[in-house]
Amino acid sequence: MRTEESETSASALTWPPVAEVLGRALDELVACRATEGDALGAELSAQHAALRAQVDMIASAHAGGAGAVSGAAARAHRRPARRRRGRRGRILTEVAIWAEKTDVREELTRLAAHLEQLAALLDRGGSVGRPLDFLIQELNREVNTIASKADDLELSQSALAAKGIIEKMREQAQNLSSRANGGSRSVTQLVNVGHGNVVVADQIVAIVALDSLPVKRLIESAKGSTKLVDATNGRRTRAVIVTGSDHLILSSLEPATLAQRLVTDRGTPGD
Repeated sequence: MRTEESETSASALTWPPVAEVLGRALDELVACRATEGDALGAELSAQHAALRAQVDMIASAHAGGAGAVSGAAARAHRRPARRRRGRRGRILTEVAIWAEKTDVREELTRLAAHLEQLAALLDRGGSVGRPLDFLIQELNREVNTIASKADDLELSQSALAAKGIIEKMREQAQNLSSRANGGSRSVTQLVNVGHGNVVVADQIVAIVALDSLPVKRLIESAKGSTKLVDATNGRRTRAVIVTGSDHLILSSLEPATLAQRLVTDRGTPGD
């Protein structure tokens, strides 16, 4: 008859090669995420530069349009008094209305500030998901306002091009959860639940004994589905592990043993 102590010793012999393979897999995962993060960061930096160029074109087009209308108003003002009588007031009123409706200086100022924040965010690296989403929303809002105020073809084309760049940035931001900045990684804590089987510690919601009727009914209802995982290796079930994903994991270890490994050992098997 095998005892729990002999089973624990066997698990201790099984764990080292499993830990080695798992460690290599985690290292490869971190390396892949770092490579992907660097590529996405470079793409976002290129899109930032393209967007800044379009904003400069919008500012130039806006300044040119304002200068043209101001020149027309000045020429009307220089006409002989008999020709401009009755028209000067109307021209100046129309110029004032046009200037109010098409003035995008405030939007350009906010765009410049958002672009500076975006550059600083990309240079800093790290976790940039939520701040990046917020900045992209603000950039899109300002460009939409400029597009609605555009009164010439050049400004409209630049605003549409800027919107296209922002949309590409939004798509990239959805794929970017964080940028690798030094190769550091957070360690996933694992708990040995018997016979070399491990469970992610953070996913464990409860560890219950099998002697209660509700637990037995829970197991019966889960039979035949992918939610029931048998980790007993053919031995008698002594504990049921409930996870945050609603999985039930059957273990041949006592609940007290599993609890000690979870709280004290933090996933170090065989202790």
